[in-house]
Amino acid sequence: MKKKLVIAALAAAVVVPASAQAAGWAPTGPTDPEQRLNLSGFADGSGLAAFSDGVMLHTTDYGSTWQPLTTPPPGGQSIELRMGTPAVGWGLSNGVLSRTTDTAATWTQVAFPPDTDPAHGANGISGLGTTDAGRTVAFDVDAFTVKDGCPYPLNSSTLATSHDGGATWTRAGLPYASLGWRVNWRDAKVGAASVFGLHYPPPVRDGDTCSTTSENLGTDLLVTEDGGVTWRKVLHDDLAFIAAAWTKGGRLVTSEATGEVRVSDDLGRTFRQTADLVADDSLPIRVWSIDATPAGRVYAFINGGGVAVSDDSGATWTKEASLFEAPGLAIGDIAAFDAEHAVAGGPQALSTRATAIPAVGLAPAAPHAGSIAIRDGARTLRIDSRARAVVTLTTKGH
Repeated sequence: MKKKLVIAALAAAVVVPASAQAAGWAPTGPTDPEQRLNLSGFADGSGLAAFSDGVMLHTTDYGSTWQPLTTPPPGGQSIELRMGTPAVGWGLSNGVLSRTTDTAATWTQVAFPPDTDPAHGANGISGLGTTDAGRTVAFDVDAFTVKDGCPYPLNSSTLATSHDGGATWTRAGLPYASLGWRVNWRDAKVGAASVFGLHYPPPVRDGDTCSTTSENLGTDLLVTEDGGVTWRKVLHDDLAFIAAAWTKGGRLVTSEATGEVRVSDDLGRTFRQTADLVADDSLPIRVWSIDATPAGRVYAFINGGGVAVSDDSGATWTKEASLFEAPGLAIGDIAAFDAEHAVAGGPQALSTRATAIPAVGLAPAAPHAGSIAIRDGARTLRIDSRARAVVTLTTKGH
């Protein structure tokens, strides 16, 4: 069924105490309304924040301060950016894949195996994930051809993986069109990919444009044990994504957008639910992201619900004070630096985890109604506050 997406206007605010003995989250950087945020953090305190409109920031002090980066990846807006080390990372932008080895100072475009000949269509790429010091990278490839000025999606897609910095590739086919959310690697062999399945009907012409809007199939969480040669489905949800992270000992911790936390100790063959981070699923409060430290601490970022922390690999959770208890219009992310430091942002200002936080007053709620729209070439992805998504392909007709 096609979904018409509207974000309801929200009126909420949160007061952060003037001081707190327990750990909390202090705002240290900007937000970028109606964008998606990608965060990468490392144990030496360095990290990178990339908004989907191309704004990029760098930190060397666990997110306490941020400096702008002025050289975006090729392709236009930086739709996604993930780092494998403080210096080495990958960017996806308007169907262009690129790699940096100098902390985003310069970028090199990297060829990848397309699903269709670029001379006769376009290849969308999304759901970026990297590991092994940036040598391993994987993402979703979803293509369409253009006939008589109209887009015709293939209604199939692939997960592309390279273990040598893009020199050679492995392709695994998926039986539907798809939009990747993220690939989370445990190591170069084992990973989990959150992939949103789509089916497109024939396009419709309207004046000088021609478009088709997706029928949504929900999200599959896929696991590979052979470095991306094969993937198997381990979870499914009707909403736009499933957040996932690997913890110490190889546990897979997942959360659906509605907050049900499930853990698996056998690479996704079985799961058990340990918590529900969103008490009322009728509210537009959603888990956007989770991340884990090597020591086993797990962070969950909840738009409108704050930040939850687990010190036992996802078994039990506690809340920490933050601005994120006020919902905002952006797709957020969270990244751990080490056992004590982390950074989060998106719907509210970039914030770093600290043992005491200053008075920061009121956090604004979402400023107006509307869906978050992210454009990548001919594609427009819209996600509402209830984590429902729709993708539209639009081309100029003849």
